[in-house]
Amino acid sequence: MTDPLRSNGAVARSAAGLTILSALSPATGLAVEVVLAWRLGASSAVDAFRIASLLIAVGWSLFISEILPNVIVPIFSDCRARGAEDEAWTTAFSVANVFLIPTAAVCALAALWPGSVVNLLGPGLNGSGREYAMSFIRWFALAVVPLVWSGAAGSILYA
Repeated sequence: MTDPLRSNGAVARSAAGLTILSALSPATGLAVEVVLAWRLGASSAVDAFRIASLLIAVGWSLFISEILPNVIVPIFSDCRARGAEDEAWTTAFSVANVFLIPTAAVCALAALWPGSVVNLLGPGLNGSGREYAMSFIRWFALAVVPLVWSGAAGSILYA
């Protein structure tokens, strides 16, 4: 008798659905912050910091509290339940690397060309605020990369 949850790709569909839903939450938060940065703001330095801190907030949401736990925990737990602990570790590292490579590329691009990120996240920012934001983004973008491994490690601990 086959397990109905494992037949016909049900697990893959469930994981894909959870991933999409998990990504919508930070994307909505990102949209709210973009509108707030564009329409309101206390000073150019505060606006610049809020824009740059969005990178960390979105990275945290995606990798530590949303996507990686929803992907790694069930896989890791299932492998360990079957007694395949080596497979659990290999799969967890593979999933982390799948997210790490594109994240590192996007963060490197953001650090090299922060003006594009400022245009996207804070379209109304100009003058010294724009310069502050570009400086913050160069460094904040690099801080997102370790969040992938932190999310993977936290997910393994959850499991």
